[in-house]
Amino acid sequence: MSVQFMNRLINVQKLVDVGFVASPPAKQLETFKKNMRLPDTKSFEITGNMRMMEKKDASGVLKLYNKQMEKCKVRQKMSQEEILHTMLPRDNLIWTYLVENEVNGKVQITDFWCLKRVTNVVLNKDLKHKDIKQAYLMFYSLTVNTYENMLKTQMHSAQDDMECDALSVLTLMDNEPRQLMQLNFHSGPQLFHYYMINWSLGGEYIHPSQLGLVFN
Repeated sequence: MSVQFMNRLINVQKLVDVGFVASPPAKQLETFKKNMRLPDTKSFEITGNMRMMEKKDASGVLKLYNKQMEKCKVRQKMSQEEILHTMLPRDNLIWTYLVENEVNGKVQITDFWCLKRVTNVVLNKDLKHKDIKQAYLMFYSLTVNTYENMLKTQMHSAQDDMECDALSVLTLMDNEPRQLMQLNFHSGPQLFHYYMINWSLGGEYIHPSQLGLVFN
C-alpha cells in the first residue's frame, strides 16, 4: 500500500531558498507567493468552541477516534492511555485541538485534530536558514465541522501556533488528493509505502481511504 505526502506551503520564500520547492522564474515568484497566501480567516468559521486538548478529554477523543476509524479496514486500536501518549499536547511537538458544541443539552467534544511538528536541519551551511519546520496532520474526527474548514484552520495554526513553514498531509483516511489540491496542496516527490508483515489481508486491495495507520 502506498500513499503520498501533500504539502501546503506557508513560508514560501524560505521554502524556495532551501530548495524544498522548486524556484519559479524571478518574475513569477511574487505571483506564486500571492497564490500561496493562506485563506482569509473571515472566509471560514469553526462551529463551536475550539481549545487545546487536556488530560480529562481522553475518553471523548477516544470515542471520536473510534468513530473515524470505523471507516478504515487497516487501523490501530487505541486505549485511553494510548490516546494520551499519542495526542496529549507536548511543548514543541504535539498540538491537539478540540471543538466543543452543545449536543442534546450537554457540552460535548464534537471534533478534534492532532498535529505534530517535525524539524529538519538544512544541510547547506551557506544558507541563512538553519532548519525548516513542518506540521504533520496525524489523526482527526469531525461530526460538526467540515473537512475543508478544519484544514484552513490548521494552516493558520501551523503558522501562528506552531511556527511551521509547511503543513503536510498523507493521502489516507479522508485526505483525498483532489480536495487537497483545491486548497493549494502540492504533491511531494516521494511515495510513502506500507509493508505489512505477519498481517493477513486475504489478498484484498486496500484503498488509501481505508488506511488509518499514521506512523509517529
